Amino acid sequence: MTVFDVMLVFAVGTVAGWFIELVYRTFFSQKKLVNPGFLSGPYLPIYGFGIVYLYLFSLPEIPLYSRILLFFAGTTILELVTGELFLRIFRLRLWDYSDRKFNYKGLVCPLFSFYWTLLALLFYYLLFPKLVSLTTVLRQGVAPYWGLGFYYGVVFQDIIVSFNLASRMHSLIKESAEKERLRLKIKLKELALERKTVDFRLFKQQVRSRGAVNNRQTLVRFFNPFMFLHTFDLKDNVTNYFEKLKNRGEKGKAGSPEDT
Repeated sequence: MTVFDVMLVFAVGTVAGWFIELVYRTFFSQKKLVNPGFLSGPYLPIYGFGIVYLYLFSLPEIPLYSRILLFFAGTTILELVTGELFLRIFRLRLWDYSDRKFNYKGLVCPLFSFYWTLLALLFYYLLFPKLVSLTTVLRQGVAPYWGLGFYYGVVFQDIIVSFNLASRMHSLIKESAEKERLRLKIKLKELALERKTVDFRLFKQQVRSRGAVNNRQTLVRFFNPFMFLHTFDLKDNVTNYFEKLKNRGEKGKAGSPEDT
């Protein structure tokens, strides 16, 4: 397996994962057209890492039960680590399984670990052989290398912009949590998790819905609602998010962005 293979498999996984999440969130979860994920573009890096992991562990000949355990453990750990890092570093929640039984911090739950394992087995039996053939063919040409270079250039720029936004949000979330702690006269560790973190899915929809949308802006806002953030300042949106949470009196939910 070459470096080109890894980079190609990662790219395929990020785009395929974005479409999977787009369909799931639009028709089953949030039931509205949403751009899933932390980045703006049509790619989800967590799926890229996941499919590279599945690809690597699909290569060796091992018993089926061992493969299932590896798929189950790998996908669950990847989801847990990614979610935990964003919560700890940026105070952002990218997904929420709090309403599922036996969940851990809303980051992982047995039901979705089962779903990921099923998807992993489908990948192994249906897509893995085709992906092996695809990488073998494409590594022989020059154009695929240029294509991957362009793809990673776009993703890298998106990462810089998105992590800059996350860093700014972290400071504002921390400031809001400190004000709430002082208001309640409690220690920060005693403050409810939803009062010191932001559900990024709802926040992104809130920013998008508050902006002035016209026909020319609609598609741009779908992918990057923060591009027009000068209209409604980032601090104003973070404040609004927590005000809605406090006013509605819900635990762990910020309400529908359309209620803004």
